[in-house]
Amino acid sequence: MRPFLSFFLLGIGTAEAQDELVEAGLSEVEVQRFREGIVALEEGRFKDAQGRFWRVHLTNRAHPQTLDGLGRAYWGEGKLEEASKWFEQCAHLLDSCALASGQLALLAGDFEKAVDRLVRLQGELGDESDPSLLWALSEAYLGTEQRGEALQFALAFSQQDFGEAGWEWQDEQTTHLAALISGLREDLEALRPWESDVEGRWEGLLSLLRALLEFELDEDLRTELEAEATRLEVEEAARRRFGGIDVALSEAQQVEVRGIRAALSTGNWSQAERKIASLLQDAPRSSDAWG
Repeated sequence: MRPFLSFFLLGIGTAEAQDELVEAGLSEVEVQRFREGIVALEEGRFKDAQGRFWRVHLTNRAHPQTLDGLGRAYWGEGKLEEASKWFEQCAHLLDSCALASGQLALLAGDFEKAVDRLVRLQGELGDESDPSLLWALSEAYLGTEQRGEALQFALAFSQQDFGEAGWEWQDEQTTHLAALISGLREDLEALRPWESDVEGRWEGLLSLLRALLEFELDEDLRTELEAEATRLEVEEAARRRFGGIDVALSEAQQVEVRGIRAALSTGNWSQAERKIASLLQDAPRSSDAWG
């Protein structure tokens, strides 16, 4: 699964590049080269950006925004290992570097490192965490098979205020969402609808789907999410109705179950449907009947 990445998230734009704090400690020549590097990044001229930032770095090796710029310039060229080295040098100085380091760890499949880097950043930012950071955390946790945590951060992402601009949904997010739903479904199917909702995952997944349906999505994805939400709502209703009580079938009802299975195996759907309806009416609190 290719992670969702926002390449210039929290990065330095032209306006910020001219901020006095960003340019503090740089000579006039270095400031000019730094600004030229930022423009080259924004225009996708990554080789040129490398050259400009390298010239600044040769005389000012501790300038964090230059390290960040070098990381993004190499990332833009697809040199991910080289980019990662630069981001590591400024990860403790800039949020953008820390996030980029975690995102590159995701790309490399090093999910433990991604979790470590991104959790620390999210802890520092708290309520000011960017939506892309929350989604990256969901991907990182899913990569370590911590599905509950992955759901938690996906839900946090979906509840963000994206303002008037909204959020442009990415194909990579659809891939992650499908993997998350599939993984949670594996967990949830170990719980019958009449059993308790362990860790609130059932309700959490339903809340996530409802929130995402408020986004601008393509029709195919919207249809899939609506179907999954409906399925969860039915299962949740069954769980709540039967309150966790599982009543064993009588011998006669067990005979009826065998008859239903025989009808299903021979394709006699109408007979099976009638028998199932009758069985559920007689044994509404039986997990075997619902199964």
